[in-house]
Amino acid sequence: AEARAAEEARIKAEKATLEVLRTRAASLQESRRELASFRTKLLKTLADEKSELQQVEKILAKARNEAVIQARDARLEIERQRAQERMESEKQLADDQAKLLGVFAQQQGVLEEARLKQEKD
Repeated sequence: AEARAAEEARIKAEKATLEVLRTRAASLQESRRELASFRTKLLKTLADEKSELQQVEKILAKARNEAVIQARDARLEIERQRAQERMESEKQLADDQAKLLGVFAQQQGVLEEARLKQEKD
């Protein structure tokens, strides 16, 4: 009877141990499912972030290109204005030179008249 009672106690203890192990296994299985779900959500979030980052990079590249074009256009406009100013300055110099040549020719004429008049007298 004692041996039987001891055997029943051992069987009962093993059953209790098995039940604890089953409960732990079920808990681990649920933890694995939760972890897999979290991993899937994390990968999706990372993919979304990567996509957003690529969009921002495209916008930045476009902005950089526009800035480069604007800087080039500004440089070209400055060069055009400088060329226009040079042309106007050269034209003014040519006009001034023509006026001076006219005055010089007029003075030569006056001097020639005076010389002729002096020779006549």
